[in-house]
Amino acid sequence: MDKSTWIGLIIGLIAIGVGMVLKGVSLMVLVNPTAILIIFLGTAASVIVAFPTSEIKRVPKIFGILFDSGQAVVRKESEKVSLEVASLLVMNPPRNIIISGHTDNIPIRNKQFESNWELSVFRAVNFMKLLLENTALNPADFSAKGFGEFKPVESNKTSEGRAKNRRVEVLILPRTN
Repeated sequence: MDKSTWIGLIIGLIAIGVGMVLKGVSLMVLVNPTAILIIFLGTAASVIVAFPTSEIKRVPKIFGILFDSGQAVVRKESEKVSLEVASLLVMNPPRNIIISGHTDNIPIRNKQFESNWELSVFRAVNFMKLLLENTALNPADFSAKGFGEFKPVESNKTSEGRAKNRRVEVLILPRTN
């Protein structure tokens, strides 16, 4: 990530911390193993930190567009994002990582994909494969799933909204075993 992205991320995380303190939520929840971190990767990319108290805060615009309409291949210019995210996922202790794929609501039915569900799963798998090029990550900790067009983050009525819905999410969960 470039310097301005890191600065934005740090400012956003500080804002989350301040907001949590003002709402009376302990910052210790950040190290609580039940805390969940989701990284949205798409046009409207953001980091969402969900706490057991169901507090949700957003840090807007961290990553750029990953997928073209109707495509499951991560755009070449977005592959750098996967390297950066992969390095962030190297944790001790390791966590369970779920990659979720999403699409806009434009119907698809072609030789490659019979539905947006299939397209969304392939997006998740393709992004996961890029993450797993980092040999410090264990493939056994990863899984992929697809939501198709059924969990939009923006309205699908505009091209900008549809672009924001073509995304993957990285969900980091504590180990349960």
